[in-house]
Amino acid sequence: MFKFKKFRVNLWNIDTGSYTSYEFDGALNTHSLATDQSYIYMGLTGFGKDQKPNSSIAVWDTTNSTLRKLNGHSDYVTCVDTLYPDKIVSGSNDKTVKVWKRTGNWWSCEKTLTG
Repeated sequence: MFKFKKFRVNLWNIDTGSYTSYEFDGALNTHSLATDQSYIYMGLTGFGKDQKPNSSIAVWDTTNSTLRKLNGHSDYVTCVDTLYPDKIVSGSNDKTVKVWKRTGNWWSCEKTLTG
């Protein structure tokens, strides 16, 4: 059985020197910063209880240090990038590219491209 170690991501405030920390089971494969620097997007990988890859995108809101997870890929998330302030794109070993849209505080998969 393969196990991932826990890892920690720290978001530092350079003005105050303080930081917010979040701990994950798995690995951080990729990350991207929103053009307005209000969000950090991270492609995460781990395994579920059934030992199948459990991949998600963590969306860290830098304005209030909240974290949301976007689920939809069935294998490792290998890339994530910003398209517009309210849209991101992610790619995965599941051979899909997903376009995610933010409406208010909610994120949804707008489109899945397969190939």
